[in-house]
Amino acid sequence: MRATVATKRRPAQTLLVKGKPIFKVPNTKTFQTMRRNVGRRRKFIVHAVVRNWADMNETPDLRIVASADEAAKAEAAAALYRYNVAATGVDDRAPVGAVLCDGSGKAIGGLWGRTELGLLFLDMLFVPAHLRGRSFGARLLAAVEEAARRRGCRGAVVETSSFQAPGFYARHGYAEFGRIPFAIDGQARVFFRKQLA
Repeated sequence: MRATVATKRRPAQTLLVKGKPIFKVPNTKTFQTMRRNVGRRRKFIVHAVVRNWADMNETPDLRIVASADEAAKAEAAAALYRYNVAATGVDDRAPVGAVLCDGSGKAIGGLWGRTELGLLFLDMLFVPAHLRGRSFGARLLAAVEEAARRRGCRGAVVETSSFQAPGFYARHGYAEFGRIPFAIDGQARVFFRKQLA
């Protein structure tokens, strides 16, 4: 990946990645560091795409506000996804799932996630307590994995808690690759992956 200069005008310079303008940086020293990092193919994560740094610095009303507003989060997620598509050239994110229904058709459990960039991301699995141990979870997992394979996914990723379903995923071919302890003694967030193809 080669980063180039679009303009040498002060006070901002535009960073191009694969010929596309990504954002502006405030000075030559910062720009050179960023260009060097992209050129060495280091993982480069941008949490906010700023297209006009000078305008941002001249706006007196900008402030940080503690908030968990879902609408703001959705807007930011959409902007970040647009950045991801521009950076990769791939626009393939799609929801995936399988639902466990009772005799009346009411949803009582299921497995949900998404597919993106050749990976299946599992977000949530729920089977009612009185139905566990009867292969419903396995059947939900198999259905979602098969849908992901049809979409060209080569791997799957899931995170769960040590008090939830790590044993379930291990029994179905998932390998643990990370663990972060909770503040609760003996409990942790556990990360699994599996090759699908």
